[in-house]
Order: sequence, then structure tokens, then C-alpha cells
Amino acid sequence: MLPWTRTATLALLTLTAVLLTAGPASAHTGLSGTLPADGAVVTEAPTTVTLSFSAAVRGPGVTVTGPDGVGVGGEATVDGSVVTVPVTLTTGGTHTVDWAVTSGDGHRLEGATTFDWAPPVPLPVPSAVPGTTPPTTTAAPESTEEASTPAAAEPSDAAGTSPTEEGAGAGVVVAVLVVLLAAGVAVGAVLRRRRS
Repeated sequence: MLPWTRTATLALLTLTAVLLTAGPASAHTGLSGTLPADGAVVTEAPTTVTLSFSAAVRGPGVTVTGPDGVGVGGEATVDGSVVTVPVTLTTGGTHTVDWAVTSGDGHRLEGATTFDWAPPVPLPVPSAVPGTTPPTTTAAPESTEEASTPAAAEPSDAAGTSPTEEGAGAGVVVAVLVVLLAAGVAVGAVLRRRRS
């Protein structure tokens, strides 16, 4: 074998060995997608946050916090290259997902994503327009003034007669008595004459 051929062969073998050893090291696992997507705005509250990686991972650690800084996530689980964490959203706004996993080659990977939850605003309940409510009619109590007022204006037959009427009545009585007395005297005189 010629010297240059031997040198070329050794160089080719060395390059092949370098490529074979550098391949796994350069193919590091990375985050390939999230659900909800990074920076997305959702109107329906998700119940889980999903992280997908380019290769299998282990030892996931995921923290989901709401806009008020309060944690809203549960315990993360891993299935191959997919990490899932349950969440319970309570406040609309920006939510932050801080994650950390270990790749198959032992590298520790970490990062953060965000998404906004914009819950739909409920429609306001129409209120009654002032002045449209019919007024409540309250029956006025019947006046008892007329019933309680004595009937003073009505004339009464039982009321006392006037002095003129009383005098006239007394004169009639006296006249009758005088007539009766005179009649008695006359009768007595006639009887005495007959006896004599």
C-alpha cells in the first residue's frame, strides 16, 4: 500500500469515528411543542397542560402559576416523550409553565412557556328601565267622617215645640174645661128647677 493511500485510509477512519461519537452528543432532546401553545390565547379553560419533546424524557418537574402567582397545576406525569400536568384555572390572565426534564443521555433540560386564558365575559342581565314599573295601587281607607258625625242638621219630630205652640195648646185645654164647667152648672140649674 502506498504511503498516501495509507494516510488517506487512516484519515477516513478517524473522521468516521468522530462522526459516530459526535452524533448522539449533538442530537440533544428538546421541547417540540406545548398545548396550549406558547403565547396562545384561549377562551376555554384547559384542564391539562401538555409538553411534547423530541425524545423520551424522565423526571419531569412542571409548575403552572396563574397571573396572581398562585400555583394551579397538579403532579406531572410522563409517557415517553410527552409530559402532562393537570391544571385548574381560577383567574383569567397570563399563566406561566416552568418545566424541567432529564433527557435520555442524562442532560437536564428546563424552560418556560406562557399562555393567556381569556374567559368569555357573561352578558349583563337587562335591568328594568326606570319608570316602566307600574305603580302599586293602595286602596285608600274609607272615610268614616260621615258615619261618626252626628246628624245634627236633620229636624226631629221629638224635639220640643215652640213656646207659641205650647201656649195655644194650653188655651184649648182651658177653654174645654170652661165649657164643661158651664155645661155642668147649666145642667145643675135645670135639675134644681124641675125638682122645685
